[in-house]
Amino acid sequence: MWVGLNVIATLRTVFYPYLSGSADRIHSMLFNESDTLGDGRTRRDIVTGSSIETPTPLSRKLDDSVVDEENRRLTGE
Repeated sequence: MWVGLNVIATLRTVFYPYLSGSADRIHSMLFNESDTLGDGRTRRDIVTGSSIETPTPLSRKLDDSVVDEENRRLTGE
């Protein structure tokens, strides 16, 4: 579990420029803080024994009709 959480913490740093909202949510769940930029571009280890907030979805689920419409647009139907 420790290794998996540290991989997620590292991906949070890597993806911040592209998915800043999701990276901020991951940061607050793992470190109980809301300042992702405070760490800069450095990797931050999960401290053994620290508590982690209850996980929540990073994005909302798309309705099936939206997915179907996008598939139709991409296939040219």
